[in-house]
Amino acid sequence: ASLDLATVDLVHRSTLASGDLRTVRFAQVHRGLAVLGTGVAVRVTPAGRVTVVALEVARDLTVSVAPTVGYAAVRTLLHTLVGPWAAGGPLRFLLAVLPERDGPGRLVWQVDLRTASGGLRYLVDAHRGVLLHARSLATHTLGRVYPISAAVTPDATDLELVDLDDASPLVLTGWGGQLVVTNYVSGGSQSTIVAEQTLQTSDGSNFLYDPPADPTDPTDAFAQVGLYYHLTRMRSFFSAELGIDFSQPEYAITAVANMMEDGAPMDNAYYSEQGMGAPWNTDNLIAIGQGTTLDFADDSDVFLHEFTHYVSHVAVGYNMGQLAINQYGISPFSGALDEGLADYFACTVNGDPLLGEASLVPQGAGRDLTDTSKVCPDDVFGEVHMDGELIGSVTWTLREDFGKAAADQLIWGAMSLLLPYATFGDFSQALLQTAGEMVTGGQLTAADVQTLQVALDARGLTDCFQELSIETGSTRTLNMFGLDLVGQMMGADCAGARGYGLELSSLFHLRATPGADDEGIRLTVEVTPETAGELLWKIYGRAGDNVTFSSGGFFPTVSAFDYESDWFDSTEGELVINADSNPAFDPTQTYHFVIVHQSCPNSQGVASVGPAPATDTPDAGLDAGPDAGEDDAAVSADASEPEQTPAGGCGCRTTASGGLALPLLLLALRLIWRRRRP
Repeated sequence: ASLDLATVDLVHRSTLASGDLRTVRFAQVHRGLAVLGTGVAVRVTPAGRVTVVALEVARDLTVSVAPTVGYAAVRTLLHTLVGPWAAGGPLRFLLAVLPERDGPGRLVWQVDLRTASGGLRYLVDAHRGVLLHARSLATHTLGRVYPISAAVTPDATDLELVDLDDASPLVLTGWGGQLVVTNYVSGGSQSTIVAEQTLQTSDGSNFLYDPPADPTDPTDAFAQVGLYYHLTRMRSFFSAELGIDFSQPEYAITAVANMMEDGAPMDNAYYSEQGMGAPWNTDNLIAIGQGTTLDFADDSDVFLHEFTHYVSHVAVGYNMGQLAINQYGISPFSGALDEGLADYFACTVNGDPLLGEASLVPQGAGRDLTDTSKVCPDDVFGEVHMDGELIGSVTWTLREDFGKAAADQLIWGAMSLLLPYATFGDFSQALLQTAGEMVTGGQLTAADVQTLQVALDARGLTDCFQELSIETGSTRTLNMFGLDLVGQMMGADCAGARGYGLELSSLFHLRATPGADDEGIRLTVEVTPETAGELLWKIYGRAGDNVTFSSGGFFPTVSAFDYESDWFDSTEGELVINADSNPAFDPTQTYHFVIVHQSCPNSQGVASVGPAPATDTPDAGLDAGPDAGEDDAAVSADASEPEQTPAGGCGCRTTASGGLALPLLLLALRLIWRRRRP
């Protein structure tokens, strides 16, 4: 009753060990259907005492679970909005419930489509037949990374392959049938992936195959043997050190070596929850690409990183992906956490903080977990791999402070508490909670907890939620990527991207509390473009609650606010809320802000807040609130409804027209951003 769960139905998902403690995780259901983006984690002591409960649930769901839109209509919709390449491939359907803030919820079809990068997931309203959201299913590494590599361990060594299943002939199947290592044959993003398992022993009892003379050989046995060995090595770590029970059926996984895209090289590797179809029929897939110039299977960090994503998804389930959308708009933090934690566990198992000596480093893209220069929010941009570097380096710092054994337990314990849409601030709280429990258990000391607190404060993680507090006299940095990047992906320019009606928002929102004697509040923002280009941006504000967004198609749009500024085409702007505003300024309220923009270049906003005069000056030139008679929150979430345009004729709301595939678009943005930002 104290948690207000009277209207919430929960089912047990997993019980995870963290030393002597247990984290019991639950999933929410509504009339038998999964409620997306929800979960409960309960930490329990050996004596059965609950120490903490983490909740992300939807209350008072009343939506009907009988769909009025069927499979055929969904395929037709995807054909219209996304293109025949998306609707023509094999699809996997799941009926589920999508929560709404202060609403009954939506019945949705969750539709998975296989792609070269691991799959796309679409959410389609099962009552109205409109597209609500799209995101990638894959979690990628962006490089050829492994500390144990040709650069570090250049000699091929004969090592034991443990946990192979007894068979005649012997093949690379193990873990009691839970792991099957295969080799790519054909297929790709627009067709069924075909793989085979034909590799047998080289001498009747051992798999002693030499590395291929040509590293681009798409059939080499060496890659398949290495894939089995390293996945099994990582499984042993998670099983022995962190207590994961891989015998459960949900852990069944197919691994594909020498993965290609319709016969063309694939310079990538990924884990995908889309799994693998017949004859393997598993819900998990790790694909290791046969690249243009080298085989990703020569890189053990690839396996260890992707394996962590696999464990994270099956055991915990907090990563909502690069394109996660919640009430704050795009919320990629859980994806960044998963990338950083995958880097950490790859590095801690291999005992080296540098990823990619033989592959990433020569390309200037190595990830050094000893680099402690990144802080929140100044160095957070919204791309999960870049932002994950902050988490990877913080966790490695804890390993240096506490030692491998204690740090592994601490970081896993915190990870097991994370819920969907988790932020860096949530992870910080989970670390402190777990550290306190480890003090009780004798694995850490009170001084260690203080060391942890100092490390988190130094990196800005203690207050790194999606909404940041801002106080008078301080500033906050908000990074925003520009429409120039979007235009490149569309084969157009910034103006072409604006033609799609695309608005982007600052990754972080701001929250300010005025003084008791203040007569108004003023948020001032100075925007610095990274390169030359047109700026176009505005500020939204709200009293007592955050400015909210809804998923009305490919991009989230503002759905609830009280105040908005004009559109600015300069580097400075402000939003003033005072007695002339509607609603009028109230010093007892907390005020919430976000920047929305159509700027062409990448830019950085530096925000400051302070008191404002009680009334506007005659030449203020700012609209401190909506015009009289307008509905402040009247923005429809229906992707089929067009919206008004801002001053100057630029489309300010997105619609579903145009067929722009956002998942592919933003997944590619990180490649351009890496080239532009050292």
